[in-house]
Amino acid sequence: MAKRQPGAVETGIRSIAHSAQAADIAAQGLHSEQLRTLTPRQLAPLIGELRKGEAAIRKLRQRLEALQSGLDRVCAREDCTRPVAGRADARYCGPDCRLRAHRSRKAPAA
Repeated sequence: MAKRQPGAVETGIRSIAHSAQAADIAAQGLHSEQLRTLTPRQLAPLIGELRKGEAAIRKLRQRLEALQSGLDRVCAREDCTRPVAGRADARYCGPDCRLRAHRSRKAPAA
């Protein structure tokens, strides 16, 4: 099993925490009167960024919960050591690893 890089994990956690904090500050700074003045075109990018932040935080929470519970399930992709969270029949840590594993199986042998 490959060694985990604490620096990369800490950097990822800091990045997600910073995004969540920025979203919280932005939400506190905008009052309902200000939000009503925004057009749907202006709201779309804000909503998109919030969705990305929510997904990242949810995935991080699932991974941390998997580590906390002591589950030994790791991603089925050869060079990935991240824990698998979510469904009991999940084999990969996320869609990126699932696609990479699928593409590597379909790649012609050299």
